[in-house]
Amino acid sequence: MQYQVFISLLVKRFNGDITAEELAHLNEWLEADQEHRQIATSYQSIWDNAQDLSPREELNPDVDAAFDKVMLQIETTARKPKTVFGFAYGQLARMAAAIAFLLCAVWGYNNWKTPEVATATVSAEQLDKKEVTLPDGTKVWLRKGSQITYPQIFDKDLRCVTLDGEAYFEVTFDKQRHFCVITKSGERLEVLGTSFNVKQTEKGTSLLVKTGKVRFDLDGSKNGQVVAAGKNAFHEKSSNDISVSPAPSFNEMAWQSGYLEFINVPLKQVIADFESYFNIKIQLENQQLLQCEYTSPKVSNDIKQALASFCDTYHLQLINPAPNQYLLKGGTCL
Repeated sequence: MQYQVFISLLVKRFNGDITAEELAHLNEWLEADQEHRQIATSYQSIWDNAQDLSPREELNPDVDAAFDKVMLQIETTARKPKTVFGFAYGQLARMAAAIAFLLCAVWGYNNWKTPEVATATVSAEQLDKKEVTLPDGTKVWLRKGSQITYPQIFDKDLRCVTLDGEAYFEVTFDKQRHFCVITKSGERLEVLGTSFNVKQTEKGTSLLVKTGKVRFDLDGSKNGQVVAAGKNAFHEKSSNDISVSPAPSFNEMAWQSGYLEFINVPLKQVIADFESYFNIKIQLENQQLLQCEYTSPKVSNDIKQALASFCDTYHLQLINPAPNQYLLKGGTCL
């Protein structure tokens, strides 16, 4: 058993996969005995010759026949003087078993070592948004300046991508494999199948869930907050906490949908969404209207038409004192 451990370490060293701690352990074993160094030299030769094997070549060894052959050689050796070329009978037996073990290890590395999976990186660059379809059918919309990296073939247990910037996801449901988004700052969002928006800024990372549920973790421990549909979560970079609150609207995603939508949204939020989406400033004279609710499933992308419809609903007078500045006077709640 001890020999098998060090043979495994030799195989790892030959293949370049050995850790510093393992290498130190192996070197200590090699320095302990001249026999160990001779064995390592022999195995190096075996390894070098074995590299000519095709990685896809099927190996169907006749183990029983090979064992009988080795035992016959050992019995023949046993009838001779107890040492052969400086090695005792017991040493030959261990070496025979070790060589067989090494050959199996060589074949195993060639056939079962996990291949490196190619990745793809897509950037929205200067486009307002860019749509990407992932290998599992998941749809991703990248906002201007954002970037996503993903494997061209997803793992059989988990589908993970890395995001830098802001993106809206419509995840294809797969009950066997969760989907996860890893942010630039290391946060992790994991789902089965849902739609949500992830936004990274200098202050932190925000998550807005439109459908389904998303688990928001800071350290990959899977003990983070579970954020349901209609909820907004935010992690400030300087904090270890995730705050979750009801989302007043889904208009943080308007860059992806291409329009504003309001379903019983307080006017305070309506005005904030108008200002953000159209890049304008609005002053509401009658502050008592701020708690009134507004419904418009699809707002016009023409700012004048959008504000005209809004003002008609609440009997507001619309004044445009300067470019991109609007004053709303009067008005009543319905």
